[in-house]
Amino acid sequence: MHSFLALMMLLSAPFLCLSQVSHHRLQQCMEGYTWDDEQRNCKDINECESIPEACKGDMKCVNHNAGYLCLPKTATFLVTDRWNNPGERRDTVPSRPSTGRIYRPSNPHSSTSSSSRGSSSSSSSSTSIDRTSPLRRRPTFTPSRSRTHTSGRLPWSRGGTDSGRSPCPPGYVPDSRNQCMDQDECAMGTYRCPHGQSCINTVGSYTCSCPDGFQMVEGNCEDTDECSMEGTCSQQCTNTYGSFACRCEIGYKLDSDGRTCQDVNECNYSDHQCQHQCLNEPGSFTCVCPDGYSLQPDGRSCRDVDECRGQNHNCSDDQRCYNVFGGNKCLERLQCEEPYTQTGEDRCICPSEKNTCINKPYTTMHMYMHLRSERSTPSDIFQMQATTRYPGAFYTFFIRAGNDNREFLMRPMGASSAMLVLVKPIVGPREIVLDLEMITVNPSLNYHGTSVIQLWIFVSAFPF
Repeated sequence: MHSFLALMMLLSAPFLCLSQVSHHRLQQCMEGYTWDDEQRNCKDINECESIPEACKGDMKCVNHNAGYLCLPKTATFLVTDRWNNPGERRDTVPSRPSTGRIYRPSNPHSSTSSSSRGSSSSSSSSTSIDRTSPLRRRPTFTPSRSRTHTSGRLPWSRGGTDSGRSPCPPGYVPDSRNQCMDQDECAMGTYRCPHGQSCINTVGSYTCSCPDGFQMVEGNCEDTDECSMEGTCSQQCTNTYGSFACRCEIGYKLDSDGRTCQDVNECNYSDHQCQHQCLNEPGSFTCVCPDGYSLQPDGRSCRDVDECRGQNHNCSDDQRCYNVFGGNKCLERLQCEEPYTQTGEDRCICPSEKNTCINKPYTTMHMYMHLRSERSTPSDIFQMQATTRYPGAFYTFFIRAGNDNREFLMRPMGASSAMLVLVKPIVGPREIVLDLEMITVNPSLNYHGTSVIQLWIFVSAFPF
């Protein structure tokens, strides 16, 4: 009886306001109402229209006298003409399938009623609202003082409910201010998710979710084939149970994100990757040789090209092509000067019978050789030997000219020969001309003669 009187006093508030306005002309309404000049009475404010996004998430806004409710979108309302006919459907709020809870009050004469979850009672499947009676237009409740409600809070009061039952719909619990707060089923452990699924709390409800690498299929978690999705891996993808693995092709490495393949710069691994120059390419590298060299089948080594043998030179007919490391030299053909007589392509002699040949070398020869740059030392590079041997003769060998930097020396190898030795590394390209002299002395014949070899040494620019 007290609840019914409170209900009448609450729902009659607009009429009390109107009476005040009629007699005192104050035109003031209680909170939740506004003055209507045409009807000349206090009119309820529809907060669901006046407040942008009054309810958040999966909640829907339901207007009522002096306030509003945020209820799950799956809640269904039945409008009846009389309380004794609650089953007649007049106005149904559209709903959609959802995993959220449905607010099912069990007593149509109470404002809110909380039934146990999963109840199949027909009397608790809807909320009945009678639009014909001014005292029964809306469920009884006490509106909150705040007209802006945050998500997860409902302005329900403890009054108007069945004794011993929660004043809040399923998924909510009352707080100290008699407002319904969202109940975190995941934290309380009251959720029901299959093994392997995790609980995610929502406003007024909860959902079950699959772990990473799985997807929900008809309530079950099934492996997700990430490799079938575009952009999972930049190159090779291998699907695994609940995950995937990205792999890279040869010449690439997996980035820290575990998905992207980055090119490996093989040229930075070692200075000996290529004999000359290394050029990095996507997923690989290429060795390049300098002009005058060709790349060998191993793809790394360089070999000198003999331009003279392949006629790949620019020497004239009056010149002689001489191949060197990395190129060739066009040498002028030998022309012996007086009193010398040419006896071969590279040889000139001055006969002792000629008076002009006295004190001159009997034989002069022009010879050529090429060396790689930075050749290791000491190194034997050229042998000088007497071609004619006389009994009792002595032979002496030495460097007559061109050894200003002391890079060479002559080492005797017997009675009639000597070896030219490189004793200091030479960095090319350079051209060196050495005069190597052999002195022949035969006391029994009273003979003293000399022979000179003019040796041209071409040092290449590269050590290969």
